[in-house]
Amino acid sequence: MPEIVLRNVVKRYDKFNTAVSNLNFEIHGNDFITLLGPSGCGKTTTLRMIAGLEHPTSGEISIDGKLVFSSSQGIDVPPEKRNIGFIFQNYALWPQMTVYKNIAFGLENQHWKYERIKERVNSLLKMMQLDGYENRYPSELSGGQQQRVAIARTLATSPKILLMDEPLSNLDAKLRMGMRMELKNLHAQTHITIIYVTHDQLEAMTMSTKIALLKAGVLQQFGTPLEIYSEPANLFAADFIGSPANNLIPFHGENVNLDEIALSRAEMRFIYTPVSGGVAITKDSNLILGIRPEDVFIMDGGPIEGKVYSTLPSGMETVVCILIGSLKINCVLFGRIDYKIGESVAINFKDSCYPLFDAKTGERIALGKIEAV
Repeated sequence: MPEIVLRNVVKRYDKFNTAVSNLNFEIHGNDFITLLGPSGCGKTTTLRMIAGLEHPTSGEISIDGKLVFSSSQGIDVPPEKRNIGFIFQNYALWPQMTVYKNIAFGLENQHWKYERIKERVNSLLKMMQLDGYENRYPSELSGGQQQRVAIARTLATSPKILLMDEPLSNLDAKLRMGMRMELKNLHAQTHITIIYVTHDQLEAMTMSTKIALLKAGVLQQFGTPLEIYSEPANLFAADFIGSPANNLIPFHGENVNLDEIALSRAEMRFIYTPVSGGVAITKDSNLILGIRPEDVFIMDGGPIEGKVYSTLPSGMETVVCILIGSLKINCVLFGRIDYKIGESVAINFKDSCYPLFDAKTGERIALGKIEAV
């Protein structure tokens, strides 16, 4: 049975301000779900509604098969009875308490015996690699250590579900990378269900089992990171996920050779063969083709020629921006390689499946192969 189910959940602050609109998805036990989207898209509001800190305007939320909120039945279970742990962006540690006391706080409130508390706290200190820090105060810890104390304190009472609201946003880049590793390892060790809020698509891609991608309170796509990356449901998903950004190239399209589509613009022309999806295209339809930078490669004698506009070498890889007429295309080349700005190059495309979108609706209409002609 799904651990958490949201059905037709709506949150309005007034007639003109809808934070979440008709949200529906299921979260299964041991999932690591990320609510992802730009600022103001409704992800934190959704997290707080699951926790019981915000009250939906309408809809239903169930946890472990039990309704915790229903607008039609008048059910609204308070946060403390939902068996949920919540970790905030600012960690919310007690500054006057040691690390040990911070972790033990919830257990003492539940009247655990001293020896049992000591055993549980020591176990969590070891799990979170905080051995030897139990007598320190939060002000004596680094940001990453404070984050681990906050996680240990939340895990102490064994909640079934852990909610995290942008917990790494206050850390520098190196610490964030380390904490992503820690959180993914923690998820594997504890088998707890985690719901995580971030606007950082790299965090979502690297840690999640599934991503709920939101825009203006509306769910755009719900799937695994690789599904959303490779098979974006619409232009928003194609553009938001991925770094460097997707090459979203406008074309005029028309059907040729039964199911094939001719894509043309001044700089290039492709024959597009749908593998899945596909609809009849009227002449001069406005379409957008998505080409990931890693699917573009530089080769001698390639079918499309251009000049290097800019390069961003990082050692492991180099992002190259190529100017083809008035069109800029990004490609990612792996290895220690660089090009001179203004250098003439030729490109080709890997044998991948490329999404094709309707420029008017923004919806994906097909996944298919391309051939430059």
